[in-house]
Amino acid sequence: MPTQRKALFLTKKQGNWEVGTTEVPTPGPGQLLVKVEATGLNPLEWKIQGLGIFVEDYPATLGVDAAGTVAAVGEGLSDFAAASISLALATAALALFDKGSAGLSPPWEESGRGKFAGKPFVLFGGATSIGQYAIQLAKLSRFSPIIVTASPNHTSYLRSLGATHVLDRALAPNALLSQIAQITAGTPIEIAFDTV
Repeated sequence: MPTQRKALFLTKKQGNWEVGTTEVPTPGPGQLLVKVEATGLNPLEWKIQGLGIFVEDYPATLGVDAAGTVAAVGEGLSDFAAASISLALATAALALFDKGSAGLSPPWEESGRGKFAGKPFVLFGGATSIGQYAIQLAKLSRFSPIIVTASPNHTSYLRSLGATHVLDRALAPNALLSQIAQITAGTPIEIAFDTV
């Protein structure tokens, strides 16, 4: 196993991101080491960088939304299951279905099955991690149309998740509102979700 790994560091409070190397940790008793294959920065992390909040010790390694494989197991750990549900999925589901947020009836409950069929769903930031899950949850909830904003190069992928319309995120606000109004043809928009 290598002794060094690449990592993305926040060099100082409100500083720049830099790729560097650091030691590969050794798992202690009851711990396991995961070789990260993919990771992402979520909105909290750009706020940490931009606003200088929450983190006091630098350089800091951020990027806690990660996926990988078990590379080493510490002493005394022999029985473990390695699986997770993405924080982005939990965030999207809570934002849409939690009573403290939008409070929609979820599609996995009888009261939510088919309830939103034919109702438009507007999502700002369709290509974000949370946005990708929100599209799928909107599809499960039978919203239609599902209108999202994103960079045009993400159109095919977002349509494969369930988006019916992908509008260029760079559109001026008036042009964006005009296109949404044309798509919904006067049907009231009850749900708009901003993941940006």
